[in-house]
Amino acid sequence: MRGDERVELRIESAERALALLKQGWPTKAVSLVGEDLRFPLPQFGSSHLILRFHDVEAEDEPGFVPPTQEQLRLALAHAADLAPSDRLLIHCHAGKSRSPAVAIGILIQLGMTPLDAFTCVKGIRPQLIPNRLIIRQLDEILGLKGELISIVRRHYQGLGSEAALPNRGGMNR
Repeated sequence: MRGDERVELRIESAERALALLKQGWPTKAVSLVGEDLRFPLPQFGSSHLILRFHDVEAEDEPGFVPPTQEQLRLALAHAADLAPSDRLLIHCHAGKSRSPAVAIGILIQLGMTPLDAFTCVKGIRPQLIPNRLIIRQLDEILGLKGELISIVRRHYQGLGSEAALPNRGGMNR
């Protein structure tokens, strides 16, 4: 895909995503949900990938299922053949943490620079607080040598009170 060709991307909460899935809006969809989702999420065909993990930023958070590199590779593979005519829906529970992080990775895989991918996703979801464990894993998978981690770290430094979230990802250690 050329840099001037873009997939139509929506990053949504689970509730809004379910409505879009029922309407048949996406040509591809990635659902990132934990077992604590408050309503059943049916599978909408082979173009819909459901990955189940919690919004945690440490791999050893007791009682929670963290995202794995294998799951993120599945998400990247699911979106690898996107064409400019495609409509991609990515969602988690609130559409602020897991789904923006994965969307950034997919856009990088499709040819955007890490900064352009982050800026694009921030334009779609201005309230994003990307899951830092996912960001670290994608940085490694995509061979970015810390570039994506640095971009997200700068974003968190500018968040003010929202940055008071627990440092579950250990990026500031």
